[in-house]
Amino acid sequence: MERNIELKEWILFGAGDEGMKLASALEGTDIIVYGFCDNDKRKIGIHIGEKPIISFDELKAIYKRYQIVITVSEKYEKEIKEQLDNNGIKGVLLLRDAYKDIKFKRNMLLAKYKDIHKGKRCFLIGSGPSLKTEDLDLLYENGEITFASNKIFKLYNQTDWRPNYYCVTDYKVIKQYYDEILDINDSEIFIAEIGDSSECCHLDRKRLDKKNINCFRIHYRESWEEEVRQVLPCFSLDPTSYVVDGGLSVTYSMMQWAVYMGFSEIYLLGIDFFYKDMTGKSNEDHFGCNYMKEGELINPPNLEACRKAYERAEILSKQNGYKIFNATRGGRLDVFQRVEFKNLFV
Repeated sequence: MERNIELKEWILFGAGDEGMKLASALEGTDIIVYGFCDNDKRKIGIHIGEKPIISFDELKAIYKRYQIVITVSEKYEKEIKEQLDNNGIKGVLLLRDAYKDIKFKRNMLLAKYKDIHKGKRCFLIGSGPSLKTEDLDLLYENGEITFASNKIFKLYNQTDWRPNYYCVTDYKVIKQYYDEILDINDSEIFIAEIGDSSECCHLDRKRLDKKNINCFRIHYRESWEEEVRQVLPCFSLDPTSYVVDGGLSVTYSMMQWAVYMGFSEIYLLGIDFFYKDMTGKSNEDHFGCNYMKEGELINPPNLEACRKAYERAEILSKQNGYKIFNATRGGRLDVFQRVEFKNLFV
């Protein structure tokens, strides 16, 4: 079967993280996800959101009516492709090619942020161990515009500072800290759309209707090859359509929003870009001893992918007239020009 580009209903072969990320990215497009197929018999009959997981035998009976997309990691991609080919199922899409087909609709509710801080400077706050509460106090005293993310609220009992904009993109953080995130009242909240991830499908979506909450689409991959192949990932200049994740880096997402808002100078603070424990589970790798809780689920850091994303941001900054500086105390991020944080207030 040659690929039929008119097929607007897809079956995603692989009911894991990659499949759920693509399903989430397809929300708001003209493509409908019928459901998932998987070789794991334990998953058959389960639903992700309202989408069924069907067996391969079921797929063989109905595949001609749908576009089949292989949504597994590259490690298993060839194996699944051969399985489909051997059963006469042709014209399938690989994951990276599927992302090329997505035509996103703009969320015009987010367009109000376009150039609202044109020509100003802002600070993107990370969660590295170099971050001090006195840094936040200094930002507060000087009325600086700030972005922060993830579990920054764990410092709120130590400072009067609050970020103007709070951002979260990791669905595991969203799942485990949903109440704390939605209880934030002093910041504009930017939260990645949860989609049909089994991690988050049980969460109360009605609570997202608060006036200070903005939902946006995360694009986990686009038309680039895997980051480990040294290909630079994209950077969205219009996050009303989508924001690129950049190796699961919420800082990269905040950069895209900062550029859209018109900031001409963007300063990074607390982005240490170094982990003693590459599983990401050590409190030593964050600003406080209570940052990680026992048994917490996390996505391990991918510093190589993040570096490639940051390199892309630096290239685009020169092309589009904004500047990114690293005001972090120490750390190992050498992509951006270094500046001394306290000298910014002289």
